[in-house]
Amino acid sequence: MISRRFFVLLSAVGLLVAGCATIPAETVPQRADLQNGNVTGVVAQPPRNEDPLDIVRDFVSNNGDPANLHASARAYLAKSAQNQWLPPTTPSAVVIDDVFSTTFGDDDVGANERDVILATTLLGVLNPDGSFQPPGQTQVGGYQLSLQVKKGADGQWRILNPPDGLVITQSDFAKFYRPVSVYFFDPGGDVLVPDQRYVVTDPIGEPGRVMQLLLDGPSDALKDAVLDAIPAGAALKTNVTELSDGEIYLNFKGLSALPSNTKQLMIAQIVRSLQNFGSSVSVNSEAVPLVPGHPIWRPGDLPSYAPHVGPSATALVVAHNRIVNLNTGAPIAGPAGNGDYDVVTAAQSMDGQELATVTKRNDGTEELRIGAFKNFNQPVKDLTGRSFTRPTWEPSDAAGGPSRALWTVVNGVVERVVSTPNNWVASPVDSSELTQYGPITDLRLSMDGVRVAIAAGGHLLVGSVVMDQGSVSIKQVQVLQPAVSGVVRVDWLRQDQLVVVTHSTGPAVQSVGVDGQKLDVYSAANLTSAVTAVATSQSGPVLVADSGGVWSSTDINDVWTLVRSNLPADAVPFYPG
Repeated sequence: MISRRFFVLLSAVGLLVAGCATIPAETVPQRADLQNGNVTGVVAQPPRNEDPLDIVRDFVSNNGDPANLHASARAYLAKSAQNQWLPPTTPSAVVIDDVFSTTFGDDDVGANERDVILATTLLGVLNPDGSFQPPGQTQVGGYQLSLQVKKGADGQWRILNPPDGLVITQSDFAKFYRPVSVYFFDPGGDVLVPDQRYVVTDPIGEPGRVMQLLLDGPSDALKDAVLDAIPAGAALKTNVTELSDGEIYLNFKGLSALPSNTKQLMIAQIVRSLQNFGSSVSVNSEAVPLVPGHPIWRPGDLPSYAPHVGPSATALVVAHNRIVNLNTGAPIAGPAGNGDYDVVTAAQSMDGQELATVTKRNDGTEELRIGAFKNFNQPVKDLTGRSFTRPTWEPSDAAGGPSRALWTVVNGVVERVVSTPNNWVASPVDSSELTQYGPITDLRLSMDGVRVAIAAGGHLLVGSVVMDQGSVSIKQVQVLQPAVSGVVRVDWLRQDQLVVVTHSTGPAVQSVGVDGQKLDVYSAANLTSAVTAVATSQSGPVLVADSGGVWSSTDINDVWTLVRSNLPADAVPFYPG
C-alpha cells in the first residue's frame, strides 16, 4: 500500500534542494580553507529498544544539528533511507513549534511496521537560499508529518521514509542557525538594503557561506525591488579564505574590465555583507586587486550608503486638529499649527522641509495638502475621500534633496502622489496582492523605499516595492507572525525591523523582524489603555499614544515614560518620514 509520506498545510511553499556552483572546491595555496567545515566524528546511536513514537520524536529533536550532514538525525533512519536523505547540498527546512505530539496513525501496516503522525504548529520555512518564509494566511496552524517506522532484524525501530527536507524546532533553529544580512542596493544605487538570511552557526566556513548567498543574488522577496551590482555569473576562482590577521581573501574570475562605478558598488555589497566576519576584505580578480591601488577594504573605506535622514528629528504630534512640537507643546508656525487647517494626521518629509497634512473639509470628507513646512498649501487635485492613512514619504535622494513622492491609502486604495512642475499628482499603486487581507489601517514605506509594511484586516504584512517603466506595484506580500492578530498600526524601527500596535488581547506594542522570524514584546508598564498610534525614528525613542498621552521607550524592557499628557485620544505623534 501507499502510506501517507509527507503532508503539510503548506501549498505555496515547496521543499526544494538547491546546489551551490559559484564557489570552487580548491583553495588558495597556504591559506586556510573556510568553505568545507565538516569534521568526521563518532555519532551517538539511538537508545536501544525505543518505541516508534520516541524514535520519531528523537529524530525531529536531532534534525537541527548540522554536524556531519545531520548525522545524529540520520542515525534514526533505516539503512535503506540513510543514503537517500538530504543529499550534500543546501536543504530546505520546516520550522515548527517546540511543542509537538506523536501518535500512531490509522494505516494497518503490520506488527513490525507502524505509521506515526507528528502534529504541531508550523512557524515557517527556511528556503534553500537561507531566507525565512512565514506561513501564508491559509497555512497558519496545523502541520502534520506522517512517517513509517519499521522494526529491523536487530529488533530496533527505524524510520523508512524521512521527509524531503529538515524539520527543525524553533529552539533548535535559534541554536544552530545564525541570522546574517547580505546587502543589495536600492534601485538608485544610493542605499544598501539588508536581505536577511540564516547560516549554520559553525565559525568554520561562515564567510564562505555568506559569500555564496551574496553571489546567488537577492531572495525571492526582494529580487525585483533591489539592484545587484555583482554581475550575473560572477564566480570565485578560489575558495573564500581567511588570514591570521582577520583579513578575508576573495579572488574572482575575470572581472577586471568592469566599469569603475560597478566595481565600487560591488565592493560595497561584499564588504558590508562580510563586515561581521573579519577585520578587512581583500577583493581581487585573477589575484590582482579589483580596484587598482586598493587591495584591502574596511567598512570605513566606503561611503555610508545609509538612508538619508534630515537634520531635524524633532517629534511632532497632531492634537486638537493642530500640529504641535511634542516636547514643548508649542504649535508649529503656519496654517497647520495656527488652526487654519482641521488636521487629522500628517507626515514631515525626511529632509524636514515639506509637510503633508490630511485635513477635514466642510462636507466631512478629507483631503491631502502638500507643500513647504510652514506655508499655506493647496490640496492635491482630485484626491478626497472618507478616510486617509497617515502619509508616508519616499526617501530623499543621496544628496539629501527633497523627496518627490509620498504614499497614502484613500478609501482603501493605495495612492502614490508625485511632485510635478505645477502640482502634486496622485495615481493608484497596483496593490492587488493586498486585497485578500482586508481593510488597510496603516501603510509605511521603509527608510530605503524598497519595502512597505501594512496593517490590513488585523494582519501585519510586508511587501516589496517594484517600479517598472513608470508603474509601481506591491509584490511578494507576506504575512509576518500570523499568530499576531488585531494589528492596527505599524512603523519601521530600522530597515529590517518593525514596531506594531495591536488591539488584540495580547501585548499592545511588539517588535517584529522584517522576515517575521523574530518577535519581541515591549513592556506594558504605564500604558493606560488601547494604544492608538506609533512613531519610530533611527535617532529617537519609540513613541506611542493612548488616552493618557504620548509615551516613549528606548528599549523593549523599558517602562514607558510619559512625554506629554492632556492630549486627545486620537493624538498622532510622528517623526520625519
